[in-house]
Amino acid sequence: MEIINGEKANPGKFNGLIHEFSYDTWLSNDEKIIDVFGKLSNYREIAQAQAGIKIFRNGFAVIPFGIDKDDWLRLGDSQTTGGSYYPLRPVNVIGYFAIDEGENINLKDQTDRKGFISNQYSRNFFLLAFFIRDEINRYQELIRRAYNEFLTQYKIENSGIKTVNQAFNQLKENKTKAVEVKREFEESKETVKIVIPKLKETSKNIEENPLFSTDLEKKTAKEVNDLLEELLKIQSTLTKLEDVIKRTEKLNEVIDVLEPKIQILEEQLESFSELASLGLTTESVSHEFASIADKLAEKASFYSNKLQSKKLSDSDIYVLMEYINSTVNGLKIQLKHLDPALKYNKEKKNTISMSELFKEEKEYYSNRFNKNNIEFDINSVDDFHIKINKGKLIQIIDNLLNNSEFWLKEKKLSDPSFKPEIKIKIEKPWIYISDNGYGITPAIENQIFEPFVTTKPKGKGRGLGLFIVQQLLDSSGCSIGLEPEKNNLNRKYIFAINLSNIIE
Repeated sequence: MEIINGEKANPGKFNGLIHEFSYDTWLSNDEKIIDVFGKLSNYREIAQAQAGIKIFRNGFAVIPFGIDKDDWLRLGDSQTTGGSYYPLRPVNVIGYFAIDEGENINLKDQTDRKGFISNQYSRNFFLLAFFIRDEINRYQELIRRAYNEFLTQYKIENSGIKTVNQAFNQLKENKTKAVEVKREFEESKETVKIVIPKLKETSKNIEENPLFSTDLEKKTAKEVNDLLEELLKIQSTLTKLEDVIKRTEKLNEVIDVLEPKIQILEEQLESFSELASLGLTTESVSHEFASIADKLAEKASFYSNKLQSKKLSDSDIYVLMEYINSTVNGLKIQLKHLDPALKYNKEKKNTISMSELFKEEKEYYSNRFNKNNIEFDINSVDDFHIKINKGKLIQIIDNLLNNSEFWLKEKKLSDPSFKPEIKIKIEKPWIYISDNGYGITPAIENQIFEPFVTTKPKGKGRGLGLFIVQQLLDSSGCSIGLEPEKNNLNRKYIFAINLSNIIE
């Protein structure tokens, strides 16, 4: 704060109000928006025209603060700091600072009425305004960070039963608890059985000798009778529970019989998933090999004709050799990607950095994605390492990326101006994979990970890719689901992979 005459240059008391608002598409269904503005585009147009934070002196706007997109609070600066939260931004805030002619007498307008005269008072006013801005941003950062941490932990702890293994683990846990309950039940039953005759005897003695009983004993007898009545009810309930416990024991026997059989089926299904996934990966790579072979054959034919007509120059040979080298390098990248899957040994596990893995994936997919103008963005918010078989992990990622690639190409065919993109977000212990295609059809979003469920045209999909992904993750104690967030078509579109059980 600047000093004048030995004291802080106090600009005077002022107040204000700042609101944050949104242009999200879900507002198009908000009844208040519809009633007042008719449609979302009208609301957006009016809101954008009023966006910004103004300064009013006794109800009159002080030019140029907050007018015609003037950003006197420098809200736009925080958008380029690379922070992981969303601070106040000039496009989505509306508000004011209110000053008074008498209270803020030292905040004087310039002669052209455009802004304050620069003095110790006005500079301190701006200093206070910037402090308020920073405190709001700091508060929002704390709130959003705490919310994100809560959301991450909540999703980990509330993933629910999604696999057969999880279901059996839950049943076995219930079985163990049932054994404990049975032991406690037997003890309680025996205790009640012993106590009831004793209470009956006590009550009988008092009732048969009323002349020799004191008032306290008579009162006690009544309480004993009440207690006896309650114990008889408990005994009746315990008898009913005994039947339930016997049924539970039979259920435990069923679990013991089914578990090994289900385990064998699970192992067979896992083997099927591994082989089917390898088949899908190999199919994808074979398309690339065929494309490379066709282009190489085309080049060979072209230069062979030149050679036969004796028109082959040294520069032609150099160009051909460079092309062959480039092709060989491309093949090496393809084979390097396929190698972990071909040498797949489920017992062998590798420690893998998520950010490094996706860098390799980006290199592998670069030619294919560039050919289709697909942008591949990787955002490592919180990198982490996991221990898993690399071949298995590559098959999981390949299936998801191939699925995105297919639908992005389909959308591009129907809309040539469409700019496809795939986004990867790494945020311990989650991997989020999304694209800007159509999203998941609501009719199948609850069955998307079941076998043979697909909306791909006939002959272009089997409906196994996402099922295989779910099975491979399940075999490693991990899971996959759809995030609740929806795209502009009101469809879910983000796959969330929970790798918390294999973090190193």
